[in-house]
Amino acid sequence: MRFKFFNDSNLVEVDGIKLKTVMPEHVIRIPPKLSGDKTQVQFGIQITNNTANPRIFLLFAVRPEFFQANRKKVSQLGPNVNGSYNPQISDFKLLMPGESMSFLLEGHFQWEENKLKFTFQDLRT
Repeated sequence: MRFKFFNDSNLVEVDGIKLKTVMPEHVIRIPPKLSGDKTQVQFGIQITNNTANPRIFLLFAVRPEFFQANRKKVSQLGPNVNGSYNPQISDFKLLMPGESMSFLLEGHFQWEENKLKFTFQDLRT
């Protein structure tokens, strides 16, 4: 594997595939404990095929991990997180040389039983 790093910490290239973290809101305000409020979040990854060959990507299981300031992992809920799921044909994406695509996820943070959790929303149609 060949890695290429950039000054932008959200960007890396592995064997000619450029991956960039996409997050419109860089600072996320977490709701106070026991408030019942939810903090909506959108984030994702932009993929660019810088190789000479077409590449197929299976993106149905792409899920980031979130950590609190104390380095404790935030629990995750939602589709394809705690259950089995078989990919559908629409979950496979073909990128031709030079093409880019963005894969975006949405969800929300909230406190549940005194634990911070993140719930993914299923955006597939």
